[in-house]
Amino acid sequence: MSNSFMSPEMKKDEEPKPPTLIPPCFLDSTRPSGTDLRGAVIKESKAATVMDCQAQCQGAEACRHFLYFSERHYQRYKHRTCRLLRERGREVPDQVGHVSGPKVG
Repeated sequence: MSNSFMSPEMKKDEEPKPPTLIPPCFLDSTRPSGTDLRGAVIKESKAATVMDCQAQCQGAEACRHFLYFSERHYQRYKHRTCRLLRERGREVPDQVGHVSGPKVG
């Protein structure tokens, strides 16, 4: 593992501790509107879990909300995709495979 996150008081062989996250709050099967509009997405990448997606949002200053595509999404190529969003649009329910949430849980 890379030592890029190693603090001065850590020993060389010691693993860094993950950041402490505020308990998540997610909206399952809900998608914020406007996420396909130009300029709405800050970054799109892969994330293993919705919690990892929220952590990515917390690490991006401009991120205010995120959208995660779970393995229930009908488009397989979008599975585990994380979109970091500048703003949150209106909540659109009944969107299977979409999980959304705020930067801070």
